[in-house]
Amino acid sequence: MRIRDKLISTKVLAVCGLAAIAGCGTCKKETAEAEDTMPVFITGKIADSAKYESLHPRFAKAFAFMRRADLAKLKPGRYEIDGDNMWAMIQEAKLTPFGDVQRTEVHGKYIDIQAPLDGPETIGLLKLDPKERAALDFDEAKDYALFDRKTRAYTFLPGDFGVFVPPYGAHAPCKSLDGATHVKKLVIKVRK
Repeated sequence: MRIRDKLISTKVLAVCGLAAIAGCGTCKKETAEAEDTMPVFITGKIADSAKYESLHPRFAKAFAFMRRADLAKLKPGRYEIDGDNMWAMIQEAKLTPFGDVQRTEVHGKYIDIQAPLDGPETIGLLKLDPKERAALDFDEAKDYALFDRKTRAYTFLPGDFGVFVPPYGAHAPCKSLDGATHVKKLVIKVRK
């Protein structure tokens, strides 16, 4: 079974206007893929994360870390998983209101896996097309480009996770739709 078939059969994503949102039901059922090997976004429940491990050789270790019983008790900081290939960060993040335009980021070398630990976090989602991506001022040393763009709001709750896959899976993290001002969250960086 090809990855594309696996993605469609597990309903990883649907393409929805500006963004891809799992099971939104308001758009055509299509898989948004980056370079024909990975979706640009994956959303799911941590409890069900094992079913996504086959999508990338490093995902099994990443999701195992995410399923740690003590995850919510970890102090902010960096946690090694596999050297420069993969590490986790626990962050205390300030949330800002989700507006018409968000400060959006996209990466090049690393996939982001993010999960709120103690409250909701809204993340703006945006699928870039190759021409948009090529036009960005990319900082290779920091592995990101930052830009302002309209995105589609997706709210993650504790127990949820999102995967943002370069080069086209742009995201605007640390937003709020309900007035919340902070969240403790997990970010795992996974080398493509």
